[in-house]
Amino acid sequence: MNDFVLCTDQLKMAKQSIEDRTILHFVRGGIKLGLLSNPEGFITATRQVAVRENHNWSLENITLKLVTESGQGVVKHGFFVLKGLVLQGAGWEDYKLLPSPLMEKELSALTFTWDNIDTLAPNDSKFISVPVFLNEKRKSFLFSVNVGYEGQLQKLEWIKRGLAIVAHKLQ
Repeated sequence: MNDFVLCTDQLKMAKQSIEDRTILHFVRGGIKLGLLSNPEGFITATRQVAVRENHNWSLENITLKLVTESGQGVVKHGFFVLKGLVLQGAGWEDYKLLPSPLMEKELSALTFTWDNIDTLAPNDSKFISVPVFLNEKRKSFLFSVNVGYEGQLQKLEWIKRGLAIVAHKLQ
């Protein structure tokens, strides 16, 4: 029941933003992805908007990335903020994965943006693709995002830890 109330509250805020023509402020202010009735549709829509805003991009050549320059105005358009995410299998500090004995870490609001694969730096050795699931049951895969990591662990060791980001914890 609590999830339903949270979902309807978010829907009311979205409806009001549409009526006030401030929907971008709503999206950029933070959305709880796990409370949307169709989170895959939201991700697809943001992808299509990114391609439309950048005429030389194609849907096949873009990737989702985590914006790590907090508050510096690096991203001017094509971004969205997600709230309520939970990282499983690692710690988190300065927008990077860290080895940790904790099983879960609640994340603050994170900013995501789409980027053209052709313009990314070739040195991605300290990044790993982390899957994002709808909830902790991990049955509904939503997307993956490249996240930087620190420490001595190699990519294979990070994978063995069962890394994942969960969009919503079931109540």
